[in-house]
Amino acid sequence: MDKEENKKEGSSLIEEDKHMEEFEIEPKDKLNQEEVDKAEKLINQRYPLNNLALHEVFTFLKPLVFWRKKANKAKQTSLKFTKLVTSEAAYADMKADKLGGLKGLVKKHRKSSNRVVEEAAKSQQEMVDCEPLNLLGIGIVAQFDLMKYLIIAFILFTLLSIPMIVIYSGYDNMRGTKKESYTAPTLGNFGFSTSSCYTVPKKMESMILFCNTGTLSAKIGSYGIVPSDAEDRNVCIDGIGDTAACSSRISADFELQYETECSNKKFCILKHVSQHFNGPEDRCNNENSIFFLNVKCLQDIEVVESKRAQSFYIMTIGLFMGLSLLVTLYYAQNKLKISAKEWDLDMITASDYTVSYEIDQDDYEFFKEQHREESGESAPLAYMSVLKHRVENQVSKEEFVIHETNVIKIANITYSFNNHEMIELLDQRGTAIANHDMKKKIEIEKEIYELGENNRDQISTPSLAYITFETQEGYERAIKMTSRLQSVFSPAVEPTNIIWENSHYSWTHIFTRLAIVISIMFILLIIAFAIFFYLKRGLSVANGKYMNLNCDSFNKNIENDSMRLRYALIDYFDYYESKLENRMTGALQCFCDQFYAERGLFATLNNYFQHPKVTVDGNRYEEQICREWAKDLLFAPFWSSVVSIVIVFLNYLLREGVIYMSHRVGFHTETSQATVIMVFVFIAQFLNTSILINFVNANTTEAFSNMGIFKGGYPDFNFNWYSDIGASIVFTMMFNTLWPFIEVALDFGMSLFFRILDKGLTCNKYKTRSKTIQQYIDLYSGPEYLVHFKYSRILNIVFTSFTYGLAIPWLFPIGLITLVIDYIVDKLCIVYYYREPPSYDNKLNKATISLMQWAPLFMFGVGFWMFSNRQIFENYVELDTQSKPIAEKTGHTLFENVTATPAYILYISFFILLFGLVFKKLISYILRKTPFLIRINNQLDEHLPNYSDALDYCDSMYLMSMERHLRKHYGVKTIMDQTLSAIVSAQPTHKKITGIGVYDILANIRYCDKFQYDYYDQVLKMNFNDESTKVKLWLSVGFMTKDTRLPKPSIKANSLLSHLKESLFDGMINHDVDEQIERKTINFGMNAYLSLIEKSEEKNQIEDKVEECDEDEEDDKEKGLLADFK
Repeated sequence: MDKEENKKEGSSLIEEDKHMEEFEIEPKDKLNQEEVDKAEKLINQRYPLNNLALHEVFTFLKPLVFWRKKANKAKQTSLKFTKLVTSEAAYADMKADKLGGLKGLVKKHRKSSNRVVEEAAKSQQEMVDCEPLNLLGIGIVAQFDLMKYLIIAFILFTLLSIPMIVIYSGYDNMRGTKKESYTAPTLGNFGFSTSSCYTVPKKMESMILFCNTGTLSAKIGSYGIVPSDAEDRNVCIDGIGDTAACSSRISADFELQYETECSNKKFCILKHVSQHFNGPEDRCNNENSIFFLNVKCLQDIEVVESKRAQSFYIMTIGLFMGLSLLVTLYYAQNKLKISAKEWDLDMITASDYTVSYEIDQDDYEFFKEQHREESGESAPLAYMSVLKHRVENQVSKEEFVIHETNVIKIANITYSFNNHEMIELLDQRGTAIANHDMKKKIEIEKEIYELGENNRDQISTPSLAYITFETQEGYERAIKMTSRLQSVFSPAVEPTNIIWENSHYSWTHIFTRLAIVISIMFILLIIAFAIFFYLKRGLSVANGKYMNLNCDSFNKNIENDSMRLRYALIDYFDYYESKLENRMTGALQCFCDQFYAERGLFATLNNYFQHPKVTVDGNRYEEQICREWAKDLLFAPFWSSVVSIVIVFLNYLLREGVIYMSHRVGFHTETSQATVIMVFVFIAQFLNTSILINFVNANTTEAFSNMGIFKGGYPDFNFNWYSDIGASIVFTMMFNTLWPFIEVALDFGMSLFFRILDKGLTCNKYKTRSKTIQQYIDLYSGPEYLVHFKYSRILNIVFTSFTYGLAIPWLFPIGLITLVIDYIVDKLCIVYYYREPPSYDNKLNKATISLMQWAPLFMFGVGFWMFSNRQIFENYVELDTQSKPIAEKTGHTLFENVTATPAYILYISFFILLFGLVFKKLISYILRKTPFLIRINNQLDEHLPNYSDALDYCDSMYLMSMERHLRKHYGVKTIMDQTLSAIVSAQPTHKKITGIGVYDILANIRYCDKFQYDYYDQVLKMNFNDESTKVKLWLSVGFMTKDTRLPKPSIKANSLLSHLKESLFDGMINHDVDEQIERKTINFGMNAYLSLIEKSEEKNQIEDKVEECDEDEEDDKEKGLLADFK
């Protein structure tokens, strides 16, 4: 090889490496003032509404703002928009020379600014005056509109719940309980007919009988003696086990004493019980033998009839509530359809012109085999032209929809490639840059380079095409053709709604992963159930010690304090020390309750008590008998509160887990992903809040014989359920009202703490420890707006309120307060605190309404079971067979005695509504044929300008400037020439596309943040930097020809010497250095290298080689632009 060839080869190598490989200079320790200002501008871009006044956020406050004049406001707005457009035009003019072929676009923008600015300002201001959230997309608007409708509905429900609360509060069954404020206005306050088993050892002279509701029955249900050596002492029916041999030892005078002293009374004391024991002292007749008495507490027949009449009135209100909610949802659904169409008419979006088309892979592969790259176009770009020609011909032949024309033009086509691995790596690279981890960044860039080199064919295959028509007519015809030919084109979602890395996933893949997520969620719910079971078991043990008593009435029936103390001492001794397995009589708990009210907690915990007539082994018995009661007093409400708080925080953890898993399912759009997350989070929250807490203590062995796996202590909605579970549900929902404040306070507090640390406890705006702009943005920006969580909260509020609202009407005013708080806090935060969310469509709102229609079904189903309680409305009682039964017999079974109570109206309504919901689509189809229902015409002339004319300034500059940069410096074409020509020749109009007008991944600010792509410099200022350009090139691999090389990974400073030796001097061993190295070596970065290795031992050697380089440097020849650019 001669010298000239060696020189040419070395020059070629260096020139190629110039474009392919870069040197990574270590970043500075912190941001400078200019970079902080830039970061602040980028942060402001994420808050498009943060300049709104409070009365603009809540439009109902506008009449209160008398001092703000509409004329002045319009004038200020006009000046604001004038300044904005003029500054853009001036800046574009300043950059005109750099843009070259874009001068025409710039001049037109500047020339037309004076003409359109007033119209644009007026249009924008009218839009903000109507509803400022319009700028965020119809999905957000629909959410807050739905909340407004629900608030109005819950105002009605709260008013209707007032008579229910009054009726329930007229009874006193819950009086004296620790959670009386929660449980008094509930169905449980009606009271229950019960069966009570009273047990006392023989040595106790007296037996206390008491009924919370009703009076003691006229006849004894059962009585007898459990011998001291009986194997099973948990018996309360004569003739069972060992009781048959001993019960005959009780004299018949006992029944006479009961009928005389206790029959039809609320309270009585049977004294001298032991005198009725006959026969010698043996196993049946000794101090440790237990006497049991099983009696019923029955309500007066007139009281039962009154309750039945009142319950019928309450259930009628419930039916009206359920129907009112359905009417509200129907109205909201149709009103939101109209609002969506009005929004679509008022707002111009990219989706008004765009359809999505799934590319036939066989057709593309056939085209690719026939394609030759000699023309300088890649196969995807050439196929784009073919696809454009095909679609234009097909759509032009369709019958017109709005405007009669024979020519339909496509403005632009954007591909979604099968490059999810590339996107994931770019995401990791962006994270490494944001975290200032340059070593990790270089490693990831190597993976990106290897992926691009080894899998270029795979990541260059387009899977989906977004076809944007020049006019609305083209879009409407394409959609009409789809309805006729079945799934040719689909309406495209908004650009910010697309999850680009998931576009290649098939529905089979999505459903498979979705099934895995459901399985994991099921396991998590089982774990949550286990946690609830453990927490509630301890609470049940504490509550199970005591009888359901109204201690005020109980204490009034005992003669004096001395007698109360005596009975309390005996009750304590028998239960805690003798351990005879008998139940407490209520004397201990009522004595301690009174003592606590008089003396306080400290004395209750520490005082010793004694009575002269209570002795043990001849000595007066003395003990801290109220200590255990006081512990239970503290433990029970604390543990109940812990359970409620744990429910809320478990809901939070489940929410985060569901969000994490759902992001890995592979949904194509943000809306579909958010919808699934919303459903999962709602199910988890509702199960935790309202369902699982029931099953923890439920006993279904009697009611549902096929579901006997639940064997807890609550066989029905009884006294214990209302005082425990019902109160927990109320407390949980009350705590839930505070969650928006807690969440915002925690998040903002943590952010504020880290911001203060970042500034070093100073107020200096420019002092920061952030090393990258993205670190600064992440630290000083608010969190993402979790729209799926907001919807799931709404669903949980509605479903919980309706599930238990008939029996616990407190839930309706609590639900109203929660909805109002959520509406105010969420609207304030989405304007001033949360980052701008994606432009969601209306599907999430539709899914929420569809789910919410099932809430009345829960009301009718659960309400039927609650209001068919036989102990409340029938006086039905079965005797307990055990002295300490796990669950009482209720006689309440499914599908039996349906008409025995007024609840049958809910029973019938349940099945009617169930039929309606199951066959909803069929009924809806029939109703649509009727003339009186609301109808929406989906094919309205929106008077849209041409797409190219409606493109926003930034979107136009994004397409033109970046495309020109790629073509000029890298020879990469990503856009058709016709598209660029149309943008250059566009006529600006005051009706502009709102939001992002370009279907490109880097036009979405969220992906720019992920990839560390500098949209501000690259597009708005046209200061193209290599790092951001590399991101664009890596994402444009599909448009590169085979001769185009991918950008190589950056090189870290500490690997400088080895790189220099490998790149420059390896080939110099056998050749003359003077002729092999040219002046272009300096362009490759030699000066930069020298500045970083001043202390290197090889510095002198490198300087010698540079001095031998030729001083003449040839100017690079710029590639010519296409005629369409000029």
